Amino acid sequence: MLNNINLIGRWTSDPEIIQANNGTEILNASIAVSDPFNKDHTDFVDVKAFKRTALNTHQYTSKGSKVAIVGKLQQERWENKEGQKRSRHVVIANQIVFLDDKQSNNESSNQSNSADTFRGQGEPVDLGDDLPF
Repeated sequence: MLNNINLIGRWTSDPEIIQANNGTEILNASIAVSDPFNKDHTDFVDVKAFKRTALNTHQYTSKGSKVAIVGKLQQERWENKEGQKRSRHVVIANQIVFLDDKQSNNESSNQSNSADTFRGQGEPVDLGDDLPF
């Protein structure tokens, strides 16, 4: 069996951190993923991450940050106060790659790369949304 999911998109709000009863940090966030073949369609996917991945993501990304997520799909089930059974699907992130940083996220996203394409050390280069995958 295989349960693997890969997503690239932007946070719809600032990722939030909560702490479980056992002290584990849990990141809760939602990502907007555009359909490259249908510009009028966007999927919104709930994402959870734990421990160091949660803390680093919370520290270095914010609403609108572009991220790549590698993880698995999981169904959460619960009963509400009225006793009705509820469920939802969420991506449990094993890895979150920051495709831009907080500072560049606050700058105009329409800025084109100038002659300093390789500014800094190891910073990601925004290739745009024209990738075939």
